[in-house]
Amino acid sequence: MMTNNSLSALASEQIRASANGYSFLLYDTTWTLDRNITINLADIHYYLPDGSLDGCLRTLAFYASNRSSSHTKNIFERFQHMLRKTGAREITDIVLINYRSMLSPATEWYLATIRGFLRSWHELGYPGISKEVIRLLDGWTLKGNRKGDAVKRMDPREGPLTDNELTAVNEGAIRAYEKSLITIAELAMTLCISHTGRRPSKYRYFVWSMSFVAKMVKENPSMC
Repeated sequence: MMTNNSLSALASEQIRASANGYSFLLYDTTWTLDRNITINLADIHYYLPDGSLDGCLRTLAFYASNRSSSHTKNIFERFQHMLRKTGAREITDIVLINYRSMLSPATEWYLATIRGFLRSWHELGYPGISKEVIRLLDGWTLKGNRKGDAVKRMDPREGPLTDNELTAVNEGAIRAYEKSLITIAELAMTLCISHTGRRPSKYRYFVWSMSFVAKMVKENPSMC
């Protein structure tokens, strides 16, 4: 698809993705966010004029640098879906009203995801999103993401830790123990939860079960 703007011809700044070792050029139509996720922004370039496109790309780049690749991809896909369905060349209250009318109760969460993106776009001060659009979105009650979607899209607040965050937790716990800031029991508990993925309530049951088994083995060596 041909682009509908001149930004792609300009010198583009390099943006560092949240995944270590990955970066992309802001005005390129393809961004590689990590080893598994690459997004093609040709449709975004085609539909949006230069001013709105620049704001959109810079906001999306903010997510790519500060949120998980999966979360960024999810936002991109939902926004791209809206542009394709409406044929919008700019983001207006009419476009959003029309798009909402196209969604079913099961897909209304698409717009809830887009709302967060548009709010960030406006708050970051980039061109393309008016106060009228934000007022409209703030006045809507929209169904949230499907159950379990926070994990699937690696939500930065509700989803699981990224690999880098998990490594940092483990290394931090070990350093804390080496500095006598936590006990060996607290270190063991932290690493156990980290490596098994158990919730605290399940971890308590796990510890009780292991203690019970250890007691039984001690009292009945023949069980070994």
